[in-house]
Amino acid sequence: LDQLNESELWTSLQAALQKATDTNGTPIRGLVCYGIGNFGTRRSSALLWQVSVWQLALALNIREFLIEQERKNGTCANSSSTSKDLSLWPTMYYYEPLMTEQESKLLQKLEVQIIPENERGRRKVDSDNLTLFFMPHCPLALYTNLMATNWDCLDKVIIFGNSFDFYIEQNATVKQDQIQKLQSLEILNLLQPHWKEEQVDVSKKDISSRAAWFEQAFNDLGLTFFPSGVVSQLPERPLHFTDHHEEGDEVI
Repeated sequence: LDQLNESELWTSLQAALQKATDTNGTPIRGLVCYGIGNFGTRRSSALLWQVSVWQLALALNIREFLIEQERKNGTCANSSSTSKDLSLWPTMYYYEPLMTEQESKLLQKLEVQIIPENERGRRKVDSDNLTLFFMPHCPLALYTNLMATNWDCLDKVIIFGNSFDFYIEQNATVKQDQIQKLQSLEILNLLQPHWKEEQVDVSKKDISSRAAWFEQAFNDLGLTFFPSGVVSQLPERPLHFTDHHEEGDEVI
């Protein structure tokens, strides 16, 4: 954790989170983690296992940062407490389809709520508070499932994940038979004028002073959020939008 706390990436992410909460004027009360993967088993490659460990560590760091921010602002339950009470807001949720029993037990000890089923990104947020979705390097359709589901309250959604601007730039030409990608890109194109994106880059210093999996865990990520009041300016959600992940398709 020392390597993470001392990284320029962590400094950049804290600043981006502060900007997002300042812009929306409400605290983050939920932290939902999709796509991190197995952090307690090496049945996949060593690189992927280490990437998951780094990403989980960052998610836990974010929760601690948010709790401390609420204590400072006096908005956190039991804000006068000086102990690290992990039962305080925000609540952290985690989903992994191949989670092991040992991983589940560890997360529960860390006061992390296990999401019991594959939501396919279609979690409805609390309309009174911000929810941060921790989604590094997830499939495009998972992001657009999330945004389409919360179309009427997108100003309560913050996403730490891939750059949506980059997705649009890299997919200027899409074949007409790629229906799933076309629908996802339609969502992005409709919403692009309304979101704010803060890049959270892995600096050359971070890369040179840390193992290779640090860059693999956090490359090309950013924080995307929708300013307060933006919902009234949004166009209608596409009527043809459906849940892109049917049985047999890629899941997180």
